[in-house]
Amino acid sequence: MWGAYSVMAFIGSLGAMLITFYYMQSISLIVGVSSGIALSASKYNLTLNSTMMTLVNNTPVYRIGTYFTYLMLPIALGMFSIAALWFFGSRRGRVSGLSMAILSIIFIAILAVMKINLDLSEPPAIVSIGYLGAGLVLIAGAYAFLQKPQKRQAIRPLEIDPSKPYANMLNMYGKVMGNLSGTLKVLDKNFDTASMSNMYRLVASNRESIREVMVLTSSDRIGKAFERDYYDMKMEFETYGISIDIRVMSDADAAEQHERFMADAKNAFKIPPLNIINRKSEHIVRINPREMNKRFDDIFKRSTKIENLFGRNAKNG
Repeated sequence: MWGAYSVMAFIGSLGAMLITFYYMQSISLIVGVSSGIALSASKYNLTLNSTMMTLVNNTPVYRIGTYFTYLMLPIALGMFSIAALWFFGSRRGRVSGLSMAILSIIFIAILAVMKINLDLSEPPAIVSIGYLGAGLVLIAGAYAFLQKPQKRQAIRPLEIDPSKPYANMLNMYGKVMGNLSGTLKVLDKNFDTASMSNMYRLVASNRESIREVMVLTSSDRIGKAFERDYYDMKMEFETYGISIDIRVMSDADAAEQHERFMADAKNAFKIPPLNIINRKSEHIVRINPREMNKRFDDIFKRSTKIENLFGRNAKNG
């Protein structure tokens, strides 16, 4: 739903920008022409017909109209900037929604004042672009403002109690996986068949939000059993609309990885080895997602797809 409203705001703000530039050009042209006529009439003592006299007499009004366009421009730019953040990024919230709604209301009011007081004989389609664009922005802004803020899960470290493996897993469902969505990235150099089983349980608990799983492991964990379980899990994940891509780090990269983590675009957690994630006495804590994503992506690019190892370097499981 957010995607549709982001597109609506983006298109609407573009419409507001277009009508603003149209008015700036049209009114500036009228002011220039009327000022030229008045100057020529004064210099050469010309007698103006009624149409030209009306134009010259209304020059002060059109000058005020140009000032209105100077006010419209930053408002349109403000709407466009917020819409661009929504459309290309993920910075959405009630404050930005309220800002969008207020800016669009002011923009519509200025348009109405200009339409009432200035006779530009503009085509109805041109006027509708401004009203429709600002209206779309108003709807999108109101939607964002009226959305209830999402409750974040507790960010305190999650303590793993070895004597409560089942309770540990339930806590992880709610406090770790409940915060993750989109692309799930897992770096665990000891990722093996047991890790795959625990990861499946975690992802399955949040399969409505996870669309892709990317895993980095080391070559000494790959064998026939891993191959069999991987293809079984891959096939089942596909029924949920989830893709999975496991890659094997080089020995040099694996040797440098002294911590394990799982992350999405906005959250990252330092975790115990996934094969004993619910049994090892350790704390699961939040870490910097930007740093973790950068490290993961750098290693992932130079790692080997798991399918390329099956049948060649796989060990007997």
